[in-house]
Amino acid sequence: MEQIAKRIAELSDKAKHLTGISEAQTCAAIVLPFIRDVLGYDTDDPHEVEPEHLPSSNFGVGNAVDYCIIIKGKPQILIEAKRAGLAITPKFAKQLADYFNHSNASIGILTNGTYWRIYTDLDKPNIMDSAPFLEFNLDDVTPDATAMLELLTKEHLDIGQLRTKAESKKYTMTLIELLRRQLANPDDETVRYLASRVRPGKLDAASLKRFVGYVADALSQIQHPEIIEPEANHQEKTLSKFHVSQSSTHELTEAEIEGTKIVRKLLAPTLPTNRIIPRAVKSYTSINVDDNDRRPICRLYFRQNSGIWAGLQVQLYDGEQWGVKLPIWAAADMEQWDKWEPTLRAAAGKWV
Repeated sequence: MEQIAKRIAELSDKAKHLTGISEAQTCAAIVLPFIRDVLGYDTDDPHEVEPEHLPSSNFGVGNAVDYCIIIKGKPQILIEAKRAGLAITPKFAKQLADYFNHSNASIGILTNGTYWRIYTDLDKPNIMDSAPFLEFNLDDVTPDATAMLELLTKEHLDIGQLRTKAESKKYTMTLIELLRRQLANPDDETVRYLASRVRPGKLDAASLKRFVGYVADALSQIQHPEIIEPEANHQEKTLSKFHVSQSSTHELTEAEIEGTKIVRKLLAPTLPTNRIIPRAVKSYTSINVDDNDRRPICRLYFRQNSGIWAGLQVQLYDGEQWGVKLPIWAAADMEQWDKWEPTLRAAAGKWV
């Protein structure tokens, strides 16, 4: 694992200096070295790493996946590459899925060189899942991601174990999202269940309305980072992990830290996380590109109410002007608002 982490770090340093390059140049500079130096496959042997692989006879020339890693004569890992800096959109995931679904491969990889998404077929055999089981930026690869990548290497290849880990991660993360939504805004079924544990009898409409408030009040007083982010190391909560602006006049609250993480996740295909910098001042935290307040993305008005209770607001910058302040229940809600993502990316894309 140490060698994998070291080689990824070397590639990350190299990738930071590559701008305005084509897809072919991205493949030559980053993707092929990743296949060779990180995963350990012989990129000079077309029987092991086949370029322009046709998933089936139904695909003609010009409709080939960029690379296919062949194990014991069978295609196992498909890799579709895009040029550095190009956002990885659902359109490209659909393209990879089309290749995957017409092959007998076990793993599909989609990348723009710096941002990587890795898929398999947990939901239905030979049909690529809509969501990746692993995604990362070269400049921010966790130990968990490194351990999963090791199972894709030529030396330690174990698709079965990788699928087991992927399934565990998938359902764990699905449960985390469910718990996160319930913590932020519990539905009636959850409220009724909790009420049944503390009082006898069924709830009528008036009682249900009161208990919605009771449950929200109770949840607002609970801090459970181990539920919301079970993989987070406590050191991730330190300011240095978040590259906080030296111009900050206040420390980040836990809600602002969570908000920063979510913005970074949403913008991962567009910008490396280390370019997205929070700057905390008296009344809000601004999230800017390259710690430059002339390159804004959004502002988090989380200072009056920390934790998981109402009163938080987010103000988006669309690349030209500031929008209205949008109310949310919790920092975690930012991750659920898909309609925010295009605006965030519009602002971030202006500073790529």
